[in-house]
Amino acid sequence: TKTGALIIIERAERVQEYMTEGQRLEAAPTPEVLKSIFQKESPLHDGAILIRQGEITEVACYLPLTPAEGLPKEWGTRHRAAIGLSERCDAWVVVVSEERGEVSLARKGQMIHAENPQVFYQLIQEALTASGPGEKSWKERIGHLLLSRWRTKLVTLFLVSFLWLILAGQQDFEVKLKVPLRIKGLPPQMEILEPLNANVQVTLRGLRRDASILDREKVVAEVDLSRARPGKMDIAITRNEIRLSDDRVKLVDVEPSKLAFVFKKVQKSKEPAS
Repeated sequence: TKTGALIIIERAERVQEYMTEGQRLEAAPTPEVLKSIFQKESPLHDGAILIRQGEITEVACYLPLTPAEGLPKEWGTRHRAAIGLSERCDAWVVVVSEERGEVSLARKGQMIHAENPQVFYQLIQEALTASGPGEKSWKERIGHLLLSRWRTKLVTLFLVSFLWLILAGQQDFEVKLKVPLRIKGLPPQMEILEPLNANVQVTLRGLRRDASILDREKVVAEVDLSRARPGKMDIAITRNEIRLSDDRVKLVDVEPSKLAFVFKKVQKSKEPAS
């Protein structure tokens, strides 16, 4: 099943006044902790979590929805909540789409799509580097700067690891495999002249965790040649000729869609005269 997530990164302005129903929780935002919060079986997975100065401080938080109109139709409640909070304060909000497995980040009422881990890493570093209370003495500023450097890198690594850990398993993934074509039903009096070692290429699609581990041993391509006759014949290669060992993976395409076979009749050897 796909996993959605909503993660608030608090910066200079406190976000408490905009949230409702949050539950107190103090924990490091490690991939294991984040996954346990956002898995569907968790009673906390529907709300947002709050990260303050590199630590999770609240979970199951509900945020104000943006009143803006004209938003993309595919955006759900998480996206509207992320935009809504970012319109009211300087917090940044990470959104993982449960339907499409996409990662975005809301700031200042705008949504930025993180196309890959590198983009997301840079955005999170920027969000965390500028976080923290606004009023500090110069000693506190220096101390915060020194402390925040390693904390920023660590929290960024945690978040990137978590998000791409769950997304790696749930995003659609396509794989192409070259599979040997098995023969069945060839009449005993017929012989194949061409092709002698036929292969077909299958395109398969499924969740990355399923499709990425497929190999040619788990795919069977088999064609029935019981109607073979001497000469050239075009034999169709359809989805019916392909069998998959994993029903969570779907067959997208088979190439070629037909193969040209050349058959000849086997001459019976004459029995030696007695």
